[in-house]
Parts: sequence; structure tokens; C-alpha cells
Amino acid sequence: MKAKSNALENCPVQDIMSRYKLSEEGIMSMVRLNWRMSVLGILSASDSEGINYNRIHSITGLNPRTLSIILKELTSEKVLKRTVTGGSPPHVKYSLTKLGADVVRAPCPIFDMARNRNGGRS
Repeated sequence: MKAKSNALENCPVQDIMSRYKLSEEGIMSMVRLNWRMSVLGILSASDSEGINYNRIHSITGLNPRTLSIILKELTSEKVLKRTVTGGSPPHVKYSLTKLGADVVRAPCPIFDMARNRNGGRS
């Protein structure tokens, strides 16, 4: 008998979107009440190099001031890493830290519970 895996392991957003047949917009609408979680969800679906401010803004549609505040807060809380590369103008990308990746995986059991209540359907 195969041991049941921990629901918090290996549960990236892309896997959740695939498993429950959700689009990026669909999963974002689930967490839109909490913009911080929305930003984390976007970053978890990006590559390890990170994503720039304009892309995050285009996906969330957040007010630019609100988005800037959220990014600063998450960076100061060590949930996000802010990387500045040289150039004119310099390029800034945001990516998840290990803590950020863990925060994103935390709601996975909620998705599993919802699926189980629906008899395996999303």
C-alpha cells in the first residue's frame, strides 16, 4: 500500500490549475480578496528568474500604489526576493523565497477538501 503523501508537499499553483482545470484568471479570482496571496500566486507560477512589476500589474489590475506597497511589504517580510540587474534603466524582478513558496503551498489542503466534497470534481 502506498503511503499517503503530505498535502503540503509538491503542490505548486500550476499543478493546482491543472488538477482542477483552472485558468490563471480562475485561480486568481479565488484569492482576489487577499491581494498579497494573489501576488504570491502569480510569482509561484513564474519561472525561477522571477517576474517584473509590469507583468504582475497586468495580471492583477491592482492600483500601482497598492501593488508597490504590497511588493515592499512582502520583500521586507522576506517572502519575496527583489533582484535588480544593471542596465539603463535597471531591471527589477521579484521571485519567491523559500518562505514564500511555503506560504503559497499552505492552502493546498483547502483545494483537496473542496475536491473531495465535490466527489472528485472541481
